[in-house]
Amino acid sequence: MSLLIMGGIVTAVPTILFSAQFACNRVIEGEFSKETLFTLAYLCTASTAVGVGLAAAAAAIFPVTMLGAGPAALQV
Repeated sequence: MSLLIMGGIVTAVPTILFSAQFACNRVIEGEFSKETLFTLAYLCTASTAVGVGLAAAAAAIFPVTMLGAGPAALQV
């Protein structure tokens, strides 16, 4: 389970950073709209879903990785 969470986080962070930069540029240009906001929200959601899906696929193919992911996810 922790591998799935890590997969979602790993793919969400770059997308969120890209979306924040894009939104800031649109605000500076004065062209930010609800359409842009919802497009960025869909992009972040889709990216997280892809990351969770890839992590689930990796866990299904290599189930041993799930055994060692718990302690690694908790150590910061």
